[in-house]
Amino acid sequence: MKVIRLFFSKSVLSIVLMTLFSAGLFAANSEGGHKKVSFEKRADKVADEITKKLSLTDVQKAKLDDIKSRIVQKKKLQKDEQPPSNAEVINYIRSDKIDKTRLTELLLKKKEAREAANKEFRDLLIDQFVEFHKMLTSKQRDKLAEMLEQHNKRRIEGIWEK
Repeated sequence: MKVIRLFFSKSVLSIVLMTLFSAGLFAANSEGGHKKVSFEKRADKVADEITKKLSLTDVQKAKLDDIKSRIVQKKKLQKDEQPPSNAEVINYIRSDKIDKTRLTELLLKKKEAREAANKEFRDLLIDQFVEFHKMLTSKQRDKLAEMLEQHNKRRIEGIWEK
C-alpha cells in the first residue's frame, strides 16, 4: 500500500511540476522571454549575414534581395492559404462517438496537405538556391561551402555560438 501511495504521490508531483514548468515557459514567451521571430526577420538576418560573409557586390546583393522577397512572399501566401489546422479534427472529436478509421483519415488528409505545401516550398527554395549559386564567384562558393560545414558542425555538436 505504501508503494502505491508513494508512486501515486510522485506521479502527481511530477505532473504538477511539469504543468508549472510549462506555464512558466508560456508566461515567459508571452511577456518578453523567448520571442518568436517572424520568417521575414529571419530571412533578413540570413541575407545580411550572407551578404557580409560572402562580400557580395551591389548587383549580387540586389539579386539576393529579390530571391529573398520571392521566398518570403511564397511563405506568406502559404500561411494565408492554410485552413484552420485542426478544425475538422476538433469538430470530429466533439461528436458523441468517434471511429478510428475516420480519425485516421482526417489526420492523414491533414498530413498530406502539409506535405504538399512543404514540397511546393522546398521546390521554390531549390530553384532560388540554383539561381543564387549561378551568381557567385568560385571564391564565394568555397566560402559558402565552408559556412555550411561550420553550421552543420555546430548543429551536430549542439553548439550554436558563432
